[in-house]
Amino acid sequence: EADVIIAIGMRFSDRDTGTPSTYAKQAKIIHLDIDNSEINKCIKSDIAVVGDCKVSLPAITRLLEKNNHREWRDSFAEYHQQEVDKVITPAIHPTEGPLLMGEIVNVVAEATKGDAVLVNDVGQNQIWSCAYHIVRKGKFFTSGGMGTMGYSIPAAMGAKLADRKRQVVAVCGDGSFQMSMMELATMRQHNIPVKIVVLKNNYLGMVREYQHYTYKDNYSVVDLSGSPDLEKLSAAYDMKFLRLENMEHAEKVLDEFLKEEESVLLECMIDPMDLVR
Repeated sequence: EADVIIAIGMRFSDRDTGTPSTYAKQAKIIHLDIDNSEINKCIKSDIAVVGDCKVSLPAITRLLEKNNHREWRDSFAEYHQQEVDKVITPAIHPTEGPLLMGEIVNVVAEATKGDAVLVNDVGQNQIWSCAYHIVRKGKFFTSGGMGTMGYSIPAAMGAKLADRKRQVVAVCGDGSFQMSMMELATMRQHNIPVKIVVLKNNYLGMVREYQHYTYKDNYSVVDLSGSPDLEKLSAAYDMKFLRLENMEHAEKVLDEFLKEEESVLLECMIDPMDLVR
């Protein structure tokens, strides 16, 4: 039996499919979309259903046979252990070298004792935060796959206004930070004390990583040279500024970052070649 992919409102972008000519050759593709122009635009479907999925999806799913997918689910235990050994452990417990995003997210989560509201932006910082921020009593907000760069700071302000007693931390890359850095004025104007972590690697990191794997390091418009000096920018908004350059001082810097009820911008100097996978 062939595998079946049910794609609902999916545009089959290159980030999802990789090389279209080799995408899911073993599978039958059922594509549901309300927009007829999306059908077969990137990937040819075996069955196309144009219409509101509120109606069309139940019509399909009621025909499916139940399956607990036990073998498939069990395979994840082995896969997870491989990832722990190969990716996760080195990313939060490196033995040497520059700062990595995974370890920064991990130490921030530990410093807040899992009780803060963490709001993530889009890019590599988002993937690392989904992997390494342990939510206990707190909350975790991210825009998911919508790709809304510049999301974290406005969303963090909203979270803070909803619960001023809760510690709120926005985590973003230096690319996404520059898409909403003007909101520092809003924070000052309305006295909304949010902590901001900028993971600075001087690249649009997720796009650079994609170009690394897909285009063999032929980079195009991902370099962020010419970005503002964040220390001077913080001073312009009369906001406290901290910088973390190595893990040796992480505990001290994070204590200072979190201890006061005030807005603080923490710049973490990240390995520019750090990869999510």
